[in-house]
Amino acid sequence: MQKVVFAYSGGVDDLICIHHLQNSGFNVITLLAQLGQVTYLEPLGERAVNLGATVTHIVDLRIKFIREYILPALHAQSMYDNGYLLSAALSRPLIAEELVRIADEENSIYVAHGARATGNDYIRFNNCIHALNPNLQIITPLKELNLYTIQDSIKYIKKFKLPLTYDKNFPYNAESNLWGVNIHLGNLADEWSEPSRDSYIITTPVIETLDKTTTIKIKLEQGIPVSIDNKKMDLLNIIEMLNNIGGHSGIGRVDMIENKISGEKIRETYEAPAATILYTAYRTLCEMILPKETIHFFPILSSKYADLIYNGLCFSPLKKAMDSLFKELSIRITGSVKLKLYKGNLSVIDMRLR
Repeated sequence: MQKVVFAYSGGVDDLICIHHLQNSGFNVITLLAQLGQVTYLEPLGERAVNLGATVTHIVDLRIKFIREYILPALHAQSMYDNGYLLSAALSRPLIAEELVRIADEENSIYVAHGARATGNDYIRFNNCIHALNPNLQIITPLKELNLYTIQDSIKYIKKFKLPLTYDKNFPYNAESNLWGVNIHLGNLADEWSEPSRDSYIITTPVIETLDKTTTIKIKLEQGIPVSIDNKKMDLLNIIEMLNNIGGHSGIGRVDMIENKISGEKIRETYEAPAATILYTAYRTLCEMILPKETIHFFPILSSKYADLIYNGLCFSPLKKAMDSLFKELSIRITGSVKLKLYKGNLSVIDMRLR
């Protein structure tokens, strides 16, 4: 029986994918990546085995995510469509890397993912996997089954009487990692209405935040955040703390129109408290330290860098070259920035080059 390594996250569509891969004669090996999401992964891994997977690899990729994806994006100040700090897009090449690694370890020539053919992730995963190992064969169950919407998936699950865990009372599709949360609110054809309270995952609605300011001081050394309020800590703890502090102050929530890879426009809501705070601190020091010509050219490079990440071209020669440039510039960025957080607003109140 042929093996296939499947990128698994525990969602409704993954249930369908495992079922389809098994019916197609595959021995299913699942990969569950720990990237800082709020859900416990062990029960999801057990559920994959209960659904028929032979084994589930639960891999903690948080440190690699920070070092190889989050930090370079911070140094590039990359932002897509004037609001999206690329939390989900940054995770896809890392998951693809791990898929390819496990496929090699398991002597499998097949990998699979649960992205729909109409979505960004379908292109991202395929681009990244092909770049890393063009000899691997990629299986995309949702495309093979012509399942284009969540409603199509629900019909499939009911048809085959699969154990449905989908909460029909929660109208949003949310995904989280260390760098942020994305909440899909539907297409523009839907009514443009204010998201309900339950769509807030890690940020507090501004109206509910405390009527007082919060100040924090962030120090960076050679482009790397190293302390909060003079307390040294590793970057994982810094990001987690800033997500908590910023989230309680309503920092980092964006409701925007996004241009998908296909050109389709969708409404997306993102929450990225830590990313928003660190981008602001880093940009402030860049403006103080880097020469005028570099500062003026930076937005052009940042925009292109964001496009490469968004389009799943993280292993392209251009992306690698730009990484080298931004890393070289980041070595100069040392100093501290003091910020004030108040009811969704973030402002710089002090900065020092030491």
